Amino acid sequence: MMANAFESLTYPIRLKNIIGRIPENRLVDAAIRDKGPKAIYFYGEGGVGKTRLLEDVIEKHSCEKGIRMSSIIDLYHPDFHDYNNVQLEIAQSIDKETRFFQLYKQRHEEYKFAQQVGGESKSLARLAEKRDWQFLKDYQALAERVERIILLFDTTELIEYDHDVIQELCQIDSQMLAIINWLSSQAAQLNNTVILLAGRRQTRVEADLEKSFQAWNFERCELKNFSPEETEKYVFQVLSQNPKAPRLTKENYGEIYRRTGGRPIRLALLLLFLMEQSSFDKVLLKLRSYDRVGASPEGSLESYIIERLQDFPDPSDNVMKFLFLARKGMDRELLMCLLGGTDVEAERIIEELKKIIYIKTRFNNLYLHDDLYDLFDRSNKDFTRLSRDFRTLVEYYRDLEAKASTFRLKLEAHIPRLYYELQFSPEMGCNLYEEWASEAIYLHLNDTDMRLRDEMLRFMHRYESENLSERIAGQLEVDKIIRAEAVHWVERHAALGQYVKACEVAESIRTCTDPSLCWEKVDDPLYKSRLLLAWAEAEHYRTKGENSDDKLDQALDILQNFNPQPGSESLVLDEAGWKSRILGLIYNRKGYISRVNGIYSEAIPLYKMANKELMDSRHSYLRAQVLTNLAFLISQTGDPIAANTHIQDALEIWNNMQMNYREALTRTAFSLILCDQDLPMAAMGEVEYAKKIFEEHKEDRGLVMSMIAMGLVYRKLGNMWKKHLSSHTREGASNDLNSGEQILLSAYEKAVTMQEPLLKWEALNELGSLYCDWAWLSRAEMNESDALKYYNHSINHQIHALAICEEAKMKFQIADTLDDLAQAYGDRCFLHLENNRGKGFEEDHDKAYGYLRRVEEEVPASFQKFDQDPSLSESGEPYWLIMGKINLWRGIWSFRLLEQEHKMDLEKYQGSIEKATRFLLTAQAYFTRYGINSPALERSLG
Repeated sequence: MMANAFESLTYPIRLKNIIGRIPENRLVDAAIRDKGPKAIYFYGEGGVGKTRLLEDVIEKHSCEKGIRMSSIIDLYHPDFHDYNNVQLEIAQSIDKETRFFQLYKQRHEEYKFAQQVGGESKSLARLAEKRDWQFLKDYQALAERVERIILLFDTTELIEYDHDVIQELCQIDSQMLAIINWLSSQAAQLNNTVILLAGRRQTRVEADLEKSFQAWNFERCELKNFSPEETEKYVFQVLSQNPKAPRLTKENYGEIYRRTGGRPIRLALLLLFLMEQSSFDKVLLKLRSYDRVGASPEGSLESYIIERLQDFPDPSDNVMKFLFLARKGMDRELLMCLLGGTDVEAERIIEELKKIIYIKTRFNNLYLHDDLYDLFDRSNKDFTRLSRDFRTLVEYYRDLEAKASTFRLKLEAHIPRLYYELQFSPEMGCNLYEEWASEAIYLHLNDTDMRLRDEMLRFMHRYESENLSERIAGQLEVDKIIRAEAVHWVERHAALGQYVKACEVAESIRTCTDPSLCWEKVDDPLYKSRLLLAWAEAEHYRTKGENSDDKLDQALDILQNFNPQPGSESLVLDEAGWKSRILGLIYNRKGYISRVNGIYSEAIPLYKMANKELMDSRHSYLRAQVLTNLAFLISQTGDPIAANTHIQDALEIWNNMQMNYREALTRTAFSLILCDQDLPMAAMGEVEYAKKIFEEHKEDRGLVMSMIAMGLVYRKLGNMWKKHLSSHTREGASNDLNSGEQILLSAYEKAVTMQEPLLKWEALNELGSLYCDWAWLSRAEMNESDALKYYNHSINHQIHALAICEEAKMKFQIADTLDDLAQAYGDRCFLHLENNRGKGFEEDHDKAYGYLRRVEEEVPASFQKFDQDPSLSESGEPYWLIMGKINLWRGIWSFRLLEQEHKMDLEKYQGSIEKATRFLLTAQAYFTRYGINSPALERSLG
């Protein structure tokens, strides 16, 4: 009986020719014959035959000459809620030989590679734009050469939407990230195409599709259950395939229709039971045992189906109960975990299960028909058993994720694990979603982010159903989820480089009066601080650093007054963990602002506080950036051991995550640190490695940064001749400086195409310094004309750099550039003096002192005077260094004038030896305040 019963599950109930669907087939045939674009949405309840209709279209038309057809893109699978996967699937299925989509696939790989290694948001957005444009171009080229292209989408009702208030406030429609937006923007542009969509009735989806395809002659078509005549025809043809099948009377056919309503999936299952029992009377007897007063005939059949399938003999006991729960698919590894046994035994069971007609195979995983999932959800009220079984599945995926050998594999495990965590413990699942989505957005992993979002939205949609709501009652804070997702959309816009839009959305959320978001009424410190942080991050880039500090301070005040209770579950961030995460990001951003403004005494403690807050391993990707920034700053103040330790820790994090781009950024910073330590050869090794990575990934921003760093390294090598070492000749120094010049000129050319004034300034400022060094080398070689030429180059580039930082209002960079200009004019004025050019000397002398006065005007008043208390020494503040240099130049120039008094009448320029000495002593005091052991001091005075 067991063997026969199982064999009945595999009975061939699928007919070669589809029953009925004559109007639907005519509609499809007409759409294919017509030349204009056409979109048809076939809708109907579960199990009515929507997928079968799409399969029938493939069977009928895929071999026709000139017809190209996609596979069925089933939106049940989260992978297809990343629109790039949809584009790739289309390209692979309609162009199997890759004759048309070669360039698109190349662009796809470039984007995928850049994303996996942690590329910048702007470059990723640029690569995505190129990829999507190439897809459209290649698609249109193919469309011109074929009769028709047919694209098929299934389970379209699972296009999910955010909560209404999120949709209204967050400008989601403008982002192609969500699949519905891809359909309305990209798909609607496809030429010579028929798009067939199938799904259950979903009014909102249908309205959006109609709006998207209004120029496509969009049509809806309802798929209904079989009529009594079609039911009889289907049953008769199925049973005719087996000579041992029982014969049915007219009354039997009528009873079958009454029990199934003509729904194909119910007919198929009823026929399986009929083949098992070999008698319709026996099946009817079973069904009548489920009849109750008030129960419909169809309801009795549903109860019988669920109970019978759960008890139905299968290749191994208990498989079916897990198939009902394993909505993310059942593969061999999961089956082995659930049932035990060997790999061979699990493979045997999998192969047997594939023969069962209501089990589908997708992506090497087994799934039940979705109508069976619905029946199970409606009928199963044993919540204790459900919780126990879901725990088993959760533990499997937790273990799978823990064993993941790479960061990418760990990300892949997030998707199924999130589904089961939400089923087992909604609170845990929601917290995991917040943690993982934040990570994906921060690292620009749009594909992971959208798949996680789809899983979460699908869960929230199912939460509205009676059974799920009953099972998880009291375990879900919907308003809290809405608030978190609102912040995510600010972060998403910013991650795509759309800072204006991010700020607009943040302001809309801040002023929203909806009860779930209302700022004045909601008591949610984490929500408020996260929104302010995301807003400040976007505003910093939108306004080039202006107006973001106040929001960071507001967020800091909110968190400092928030005392969360630690949670009991270590697998997910609790409120205390989120507070640390947000604090770490606030301190990191404030540290960056202080660093750019040249206030190192503020930046270093802020970075240290950020590092302390982000010590949890789940924050490692955030901490790596903090460690890199901190290492650079403390190297400036003369702590090479700590700097190197921080850099190595950051590199280890990026290596573990296989994020080469982020690693290259850290190696670029390391090259600067090694230059500070007077190790230019080691620095060159680091920056060459970084530059190669940036070139491979076509990451312009990182490439420019590495080229500027390489320019500094070449300048450092070019100054090694001053050490009088045999390995560093003046000829070699000239070659190094020439190499540095070329790389910096190239860096500036690339920086011009970017919207980052800081990079343009750095390239020009470094060029100006390099030319000044080259002038010194030329003077040492007694080559006055070259020295004069390089001084002129230095001044011209520094003047250009000054204009850039003045326009961008970069206060510290203005002071730094003015100091460099004063030095260049001062050096050139003495070259004029040495060669008896009085007019040139006077002009440059006045300009040099004029720039020194301007530098003093730019230096904050708090750095003009200072307490001589020794405990305040070695702050690492660059403004102390600048003030020291101002006085140093004045002292040196005064002594040099005294030395040159025999050249010409210099009486009006000369001061006393006492005055010159006082300048040098003042300079020494400022340098001591800065940090007398700092390598930056030696570099600045070199």
